[in-house]
This record gives sequence, C-alpha cells and structure tokens, in this order.
Amino acid sequence: MSYKQFADKLTAATDEFITPAPFNAMEDGLQAEFEDRMQVQTTAGVVSGFAPTIDGTDVAIAAGEAYADGLRFAGNSTVSFDGEDAADTWYIIIDSSAYATAPYVKTTTKPDDDGADLLLAQVDWDGSTTLSNLEDLRRWGVEVAVIRCFDQATVETGTLYLLVCERDLFIEGVDPVCSDTGSAGSTIVDVHGGTPPTAPVTIYTAQARRPYVGSDAAAYVVGTGGEPNGTRKFSKGDVLTIEVDAAATGAQNLGVAVRVRYC
Repeated sequence: MSYKQFADKLTAATDEFITPAPFNAMEDGLQAEFEDRMQVQTTAGVVSGFAPTIDGTDVAIAAGEAYADGLRFAGNSTVSFDGEDAADTWYIIIDSSAYATAPYVKTTTKPDDDGADLLLAQVDWDGSTTLSNLEDLRRWGVEVAVIRCFDQATVETGTLYLLVCERDLFIEGVDPVCSDTGSAGSTIVDVHGGTPPTAPVTIYTAQARRPYVGSDAAAYVVGTGGEPNGTRKFSKGDVLTIEVDAAATGAQNLGVAVRVRYC
C-alpha cells in the first residue's frame, strides 16, 4: 500500500478488541500520507473548467477541477468587490490554506508559484463600481516538464528550434540564458505556436513581455520577461517554434528553457 510504514498504522493482535480510536487514527494517517505524496509529485494547476469572467462587481469562477497544495477544488464560486477594496490590480487565487472555508480570494500580491496557492486571473478594480481588463492566468495541468534548446554559436535572429507537440501542453514561461551576453543591445526570444497548416503565432500578444537577456547582464544570468498573454495551451500535433527576435552584439551560446505543463 505504501513504500514505508506511516505513523498511525494499526497493528492488531488475535482476539484483541479494536475500538474506534485506533481505527480512525489509521484512516487519518493513511489519508494524510496520500495527500503528502500528491503534494510532492504534482504542482498546482487546473485540470478542467475554472474559467474566470466579470459579472458586475464579481469575478465568477466556473465549475471544474483544480489542485493546489495536494488538495482538489471544484470551482463554481465568485469573488466580490466593493467600495472598501482599493483601486488596484487584483489577483484572483485559490488559497489552499482556506480549503474548508472560503478558498477563492483576491489579493494585490501576485502569489509565488510554489504549489500552495493557485493563480487564476488578474483584474483591475476602480475602487467603486467597475471591474475591467480581466486576464485569464489559469495554469493548465499538474505535470511539469521543460523543453530545452541550444544554439552553440554567435546568437543570430531567426528560428532557433522547431518541434511538434507530442502531448497536449500549456506553456508556463520561457527562460533564456547566454554564456556571453554581448556588448550592446538585448537578446530577445519568443515562442510561437499553432495548428498546421496555420503558421504559428506568438504567445506574447504584448510583445513588451517577451523574455530577454540584456548585454549589461552578467554571463549565465537567466533572462527576465512578463507573463505570456496569447494562446498558451496547445494540443498534440500542434507546432511550436522558438524564435530569436533580437540578438545582442556579440552574444554567444544562447540556451532557452520553455517550461510547460502536460494537460
């Protein structure tokens, strides 16, 4: 049943009278161990549904299936705003610590992707009556992987890597790095995706969010960028390309890691 004994394993002897207490303790211990293993082996993500929409002064969260901190959530809820909430950009998240009470909450602090909380959306609130600029930030899938590609030469613009998706996947982020960041300008990378025969298009509709490595950065420092805001969920058989949109003067040995989740 498990690879090791757990703390509340029931050990019974012949003709021994078993009371509810040790039996219940065994059940609790077994459930806790399974939940711990789920937390270790998966990351927070959406499996189905949970589409966020604006409904008046609420952000509605559709029904579905999502996991955070090893716990399952079903959605079908709302997060409300009122005049006591400051005008700001707010993040809609699943707070796993409030699993048994009210886990769907809003915060002005973007959560770290540490598996404890699950980011669903961001939205602007005017401090009074209006929600706007809803951005869907659901992370699809709970099985993480990395697609890596390398260019072992002077960095040049153009297509760096071309691949066919072997499974349905969601692109979480893109991390470029150079062994020599160059003497001027920045190295900017992009990811395009699409279903053949349609040409792949960028996942960064806001091009200012594309990840980059500036020539003023130290060698081997991973580049920075914003949240992809185009199509990020692709199906088996779709085509992805990793593009170099700009190359810093003299930049060498570009490597790109595309963080994905299988879904």
